[in-house]
Amino acid sequence: MKYIKHYDLFENKKESDDLNSFLKKSMKPVAITTGVLIGLYLLYKRLKDINPFDSSYPTEKSIDFEFKKNKITELIVYDKKDAEKAMDIMNDFRDNLVKWSKANGRILNDDQIRTQFLGHMMKNLNITNLKWINLKISSEDDRIALNLHDELFKELKEVQVTGAGLEFYHSDKKTNWMNINTYGNLSEIFYDDAKYKKWSNIVRGILIHEFVHFQQIQSGKFKDLIDSRGGKFTHSKYIANKGELEANMAQFVDSLKNLGYTKQTFLSDIITAITKVDLFGTYRQLSKESPTLKLLSDGIAKQLPA
Repeated sequence: MKYIKHYDLFENKKESDDLNSFLKKSMKPVAITTGVLIGLYLLYKRLKDINPFDSSYPTEKSIDFEFKKNKITELIVYDKKDAEKAMDIMNDFRDNLVKWSKANGRILNDDQIRTQFLGHMMKNLNITNLKWINLKISSEDDRIALNLHDELFKELKEVQVTGAGLEFYHSDKKTNWMNINTYGNLSEIFYDDAKYKKWSNIVRGILIHEFVHFQQIQSGKFKDLIDSRGGKFTHSKYIANKGELEANMAQFVDSLKNLGYTKQTFLSDIITAITKVDLFGTYRQLSKESPTLKLLSDGIAKQLPA
């Protein structure tokens, strides 16, 4: 891979130091859009009893109450071409990384993979108003939240992914950067075909989710988003939020198609189908009678093959 040869795996120390310095100066956001782990974060804060949020466990009634207040009658379908482009670049990075390592007899460590990945994304992404996609180290709170329910978050724990989010400056809301939050040693994933396949499948869904938020921002639909900087919002408001419903709809449709679902098989057992693809358990407490789930499932069904 040209980029790895250019940086020569940290042998060119000045370029590596310059990149690290740039990141430290640049990554000081004053606003953060929704990330897919907010629900877990709220639950964790509630358990720790240190929350600045009203994060009482949401019931179907409380979620539907917020949904009705929002007066949402339809969900916008956003395309996934940018997410697929990002996945292609990510897979290209991984393939060339493995080839380079075999040819040179060297293995990158976790820090090197994260830095090289970021540089590769910055160089090749070329998506207007998106600076980069970064493999950010998960916070301790994120990791604790992921361990709250071993069975529910089993797939996420296997690949050591805790969520994602978009960040931007108030002065320039349209220029964003995206973080995929991971922990552990990425060498163990990127150099193992089976582990990387699982990891990339999870990350694909997360990217589709976050790129919906990116498109919402680019189209100026800030009112459809949850701002996670510390303002008071509830878990119920998060789940019933229009922006989150649209992002989850896109993520679920892609996953359901990959599982071979049709409109008919989906509608025959909506709850089971959504449970299979709802990695963060966001809608697990809703029944088929819930208007929130009905709008979401109607939007999903329209996009599945007949």
